[in-house]
Amino acid sequence: MSLWFRVNAESFSMAKNFNGTGYEILTVSEMYNADKGAIRRGVPAGVLMENAGSAVTNIICKRWTKRQTTVLCGPGNNGGGGFVIARLLLQKGWPVRVSLAGKIVNLKPDAAKNAKRWKGKIIPID
Repeated sequence: MSLWFRVNAESFSMAKNFNGTGYEILTVSEMYNADKGAIRRGVPAGVLMENAGSAVTNIICKRWTKRQTTVLCGPGNNGGGGFVIARLLLQKGWPVRVSLAGKIVNLKPDAAKNAKRWKGKIIPID
């Protein structure tokens, strides 16, 4: 499944329209720079992570009915976003499993914070 979420185009001149759908996307490099710019302007990285996870969760809930869901989390900050998504889906009544590639002790600080907020089991990916 592919998920996209809207980026505030007024804040970042590198936003592009994707396929005429009205959803604006950034390349990985552009998103990294956009995040750095927002953090420089005083938006905490944890807030960016929570907002992104919330946006993805809302799209999932609009597009699909509640069902067993597995969230695969990587070792970087996107993995932290995965923990946000899992937590928010669970709060909305979805049955959720979480798998992590790597170890919690190796996560970046904001990702680790969200991993600790997840109260369920974490299945390691070997």
